[in-house]
Amino acid sequence: MGRVGEEAFQDYALGLDDAGFREQVEYYLILAGWITGRFLDRGWFATSRVLYRVPRDTWPR
Repeated sequence: MGRVGEEAFQDYALGLDDAGFREQVEYYLILAGWITGRFLDRGWFATSRVLYRVPRDTWPR
C-alpha cells in the first residue's frame, strides 16, 4: 500500500518553507495539477467540484 495523508505529499513539498508567497502559490497550483492529473487551465477552474469543509476545531493549532 502507498503512502497516505501528509506523508504522501512530503516529497512534493521539499523547499516550500523557503519560498516566497508568489512561489508558494505557484507551487500549490502545480501540486493541485499533479493530484488531479491535469494542468490547471480555464477548463479546470470552470469545472464544478465538491467543496469539502473541515470543521475549525478538527486539528489543534
